[in-house]
Amino acid sequence: MIGRLPTGGGRGLRRGFTLVEVVLALGLFSMLMVAVFQLLQGSLDLWNRGETRRNIVDQATSAGELLAQDLRALAAGASGDVLAEWVPFDTDGDGLREKYWPRLRLVRQATEAELRRRGAAPDDLHGPGLLEVAWAVLPMTTPQEAGVGGDLHSSPADKRAEGVLWRGERLPDDPLGMSFFEPGFFSRNGRPAGGALEEVSGGLLWMGIFFATQTSSVRAGWETGPELWHAATSWDGWQRERPAADVHPWNEAGSGMPAVDGVVLLPRRVRVELEFERAKDRRRRTRLADLIEAGDTQLVVEDGERVPARSGSFILIDAEWLKVVSRRGKRVTVRRGQRGTMPVQHSEGSLVHHGLTTVVELPIALYREDWNL
Repeated sequence: MIGRLPTGGGRGLRRGFTLVEVVLALGLFSMLMVAVFQLLQGSLDLWNRGETRRNIVDQATSAGELLAQDLRALAAGASGDVLAEWVPFDTDGDGLREKYWPRLRLVRQATEAELRRRGAAPDDLHGPGLLEVAWAVLPMTTPQEAGVGGDLHSSPADKRAEGVLWRGERLPDDPLGMSFFEPGFFSRNGRPAGGALEEVSGGLLWMGIFFATQTSSVRAGWETGPELWHAATSWDGWQRERPAADVHPWNEAGSGMPAVDGVVLLPRRVRVELEFERAKDRRRRTRLADLIEAGDTQLVVEDGERVPARSGSFILIDAEWLKVVSRRGKRVTVRRGQRGTMPVQHSEGSLVHHGLTTVVELPIALYREDWNL
């Protein structure tokens, strides 16, 4: 006798997942996990960018505030002096000085605490309490180090575009040591006398110093050039032709400078731009995927996402500054030879530097009545 299967539509049986349903469930779960990981990664990237920005701003603010303190206390009259110039350096060891950094020397009024720290009592002074101050930027690497190989992320050649910010101060009548304004204080290779300056900060990509002359108009922005309303890129408080105009065009005296008559000539306003790049950020920068010639306006990088997307951003390759016009994938359209540099050829694998620019702008107390110009 043949048995009969139970009827009733299989109410007593449990129905499982089919293969198709299992595959669909796994696919949905995978998509959900990917979305969660992307959300976490995006949040982490946002936090890292914010932390990087905060650290760089803190670094630039500290250096900028120290420089601002010196500029606010500029000494006027016959005892004052301000000398700002651009100095060339050889950073790649080829014998040509292709990198330019600013150098600033000034005389400022000193507080009683500053004088005592330098070993001078105010009662012993024969004149006003003054300090000589020198600011200088030196390359992070020497020409000899620039040619030394290294791993992909820490090659000395990657550091040659960066500088180290130094500062020093001394009493004008100190018998020990040479005056900062003496021609021999800085050697022919741009290095100061040993032990005279102290390091302020490293990882400097850019330092720009601009001065408003008696005829400069900076309310609509700081523009440099030969016109009377342009800002000056160098300064000689006594008009002795100390910045060498044949070294760099930015060493030429500003237009409309009045004659000096027994007292130092001070700028009306000063603008300082500082741009830093941390070592950990340098290791995450992209590189050129192909050689670019001096006339090229488009470059190809290994990772386009690591180049600033905002139009008008600056990037630094070797000693040349470029301004970003647009970015599409790995192709970046740029304007060459920015910030006083010249377009040159760059080899494949060159590092693309960029940082965050911090601006310090302040009027000089002597021209308090012109603060709104």
